[in-house]
Amino acid sequence: MSHSQLQTQAKTIYLTPGPNDQPNPPRPPPLAEQLMSIPRDTNILVIDNETPSDEEWALLSNHFTDVKDLTLCSGWNEYLNDNIPLHWPLERLVINSPAGELARSPFIIEGRVKHLRFEYAMGLRFEGPGNEELIKEYEERIARGEEEEITTKDGVKITYLPGLVKRWLGEKYGVSPDEEGREPPEEQRQGQTEAANVTNPKLETLEIIENDVHDTLIRMSLSISRVFTNVKTLHLRATNACDFHYGEDVLHQIFPQLTGLKTLKFTLGSEYSDPKLLTELYRRLPPNLETLQFRGPAQLAKSKNWSEWVAAFQNPEFLPHLQRLSFLLDLSLTQSSALSLERKERENQEGGPEDPKEPGTSSETTTNEAISERSTDEEKYSVSTEDLRIAKRACEQIWKAAEERNIVVESFKEEFPEHYPCQKPFDDRWESL
Repeated sequence: MSHSQLQTQAKTIYLTPGPNDQPNPPRPPPLAEQLMSIPRDTNILVIDNETPSDEEWALLSNHFTDVKDLTLCSGWNEYLNDNIPLHWPLERLVINSPAGELARSPFIIEGRVKHLRFEYAMGLRFEGPGNEELIKEYEERIARGEEEEITTKDGVKITYLPGLVKRWLGEKYGVSPDEEGREPPEEQRQGQTEAANVTNPKLETLEIIENDVHDTLIRMSLSISRVFTNVKTLHLRATNACDFHYGEDVLHQIFPQLTGLKTLKFTLGSEYSDPKLLTELYRRLPPNLETLQFRGPAQLAKSKNWSEWVAAFQNPEFLPHLQRLSFLLDLSLTQSSALSLERKERENQEGGPEDPKEPGTSSETTTNEAISERSTDEEKYSVSTEDLRIAKRACEQIWKAAEERNIVVESFKEEFPEHYPCQKPFDDRWESL
């Protein structure tokens, strides 16, 4: 069912946001009053402005009997209380815009729902202590003199929660922050949560839309890896560069292990510090795909690895089960804050910006220049007309190779609500090039 169809059939409950600085905060009717006008057998439910308190969840649990599709919008405060009634026969769950929160619902951490979608979540984690406990432990370490308290010149105390989460994961899995994207040793995997060892997860479709897509995959693979067991469809959209705080090679690590995956749809527009993580990604695609839909940066067509992409798709042993393909290169690359900080620190250590290299001095240098190139000749577009023309010719090579293998080539399509941020409309010059 499409997003517009879901919205038409959905019943929406508007909750009053908790304390915040939001100008003109919404003041909807009390929950009990709203429930009086919503049928008990409602199948599609949207909860907006705030996620419910435990008391509100109790009211919802007693009222609704047959919720199959649930959307939780965290709203202004970005909190998450996912105490979803377990008697609801949920088939699809959408979690929208929580930040730095701990998911606790068995529908998520045990994979009890067939279709799970994260939209604009940030720092969502799947095991360990809650935020209050993490902060308490941090303050206790300060009191013992094990850590130094961070304060501004005005005496304001600062607690950086993502850093506390990163420390906790690093201590549990015995890896440094730079290695948290890698699979932990066997003896540490044995110590994962009981939820990770659930024997028969129902999850078949997983979507992670924007923000820290790679980081979310890392945390899921560390904490609840078993939920991937029966996943057949994976949809990733990473274009807004709010990523890479844990590691960049997560797709290279995870994709080959998804041997049961049949459909992969992914959009990549965030820049990797190592361009090879993009230019060599074709080597790490899930091996048994039947449908592949990829939208990526136009600059990929100019990399020295491009001929390898074409040769791969010409080879019948590459993705031998592939039946349908969408392949589009029209995006520009966006640099993440983590990558920007890393480069700034490196420049400071080396006494200034890196000297530009001559093209062709090495394959890595040439690749880096191709991937990092930015167009400056057109204000309206982030990709120059010439680069887009090159990208289209490159896509045509892939399409031709696929068609020669009797793979159905289709246009890349994306249903993305107009009110969502990070819109990436298809380039209107594409068809005429």
